[in-house]
Amino acid sequence: MLSCAGDKENKTDTPVVNTPVTDTAKTPQAPVKLVVEAKTFEVKTDEGKPWGWGYDLYVDGKKTIHQNIIPAVQGNQPFATEQDARKVGDFAADKMMKTGEFPTISVEELQEMGIIKP
Repeated sequence: MLSCAGDKENKTDTPVVNTPVTDTAKTPQAPVKLVVEAKTFEVKTDEGKPWGWGYDLYVDGKKTIHQNIIPAVQGNQPFATEQDARKVGDFAADKMMKTGEFPTISVEELQEMGIIKP
């Protein structure tokens, strides 16, 4: 909406633009970025003996995923080394931050990371 501002003594042809006030509650917000962190832990047998390694994923400081076995492979076996658990945990955390969804890990991805053999 345009109008001419001024009075009869000081006539001006400068248009004044009236812009509506926007409702900030309806303005789309940028998506909130998740903070996802992987932490490794030692997996033990029922008798308390060391058996391997796993990882937990923490989303915004809250434990969300507890992974005590290698995902996507048959059998229930933990990771052989802490480094393997860390590698897959970090990969899963990155994937979750990018998608905002619970990550899935495929056999192919495990093979590419050198966790399992083809």
